[in-house]
Amino acid sequence: MQSNLLMCMMILLLGFTSSCQDNLSPDSPEAEALGVLEGAWISPEYSEDGSCYEWTRNLPDDAYGFDLLEGGELIVNQNSGWCGTPPIHYERVEGTWTLEDDVLTLEYPYWGGMIEAIYTITSTAEDRLCLGEIEVNYN
Repeated sequence: MQSNLLMCMMILLLGFTSSCQDNLSPDSPEAEALGVLEGAWISPEYSEDGSCYEWTRNLPDDAYGFDLLEGGELIVNQNSGWCGTPPIHYERVEGTWTLEDDVLTLEYPYWGGMIEAIYTITSTAEDRLCLGEIEVNYN
């Protein structure tokens, strides 16, 4: 009787733990990158090779930046309209982000519709993220 109960408990425990697992192995490069990527990224520096961002705890209200949250949630602080002449007014929009291998995809609304921005991650560090642009689609 006790062995049957123990066996049932082990089967239930195994079922619960396997159903709660993410698609990523904890040792995979993707899982490691997710831990490094989550957070707010600001102060872009642009070059021929792409753009690099600094990590911060919170997005500022008066500058461009994006926040990669758990579960693929994205917050972008961006120009609220088409004009880039100062004074620039910012708005926060919600979108989604995904990571497949070293390809980061951001999808979010902007004043003219939706943006799908696809980047390759060229470098990561605890406080720096560098991206190379693959393509940006405006819909």
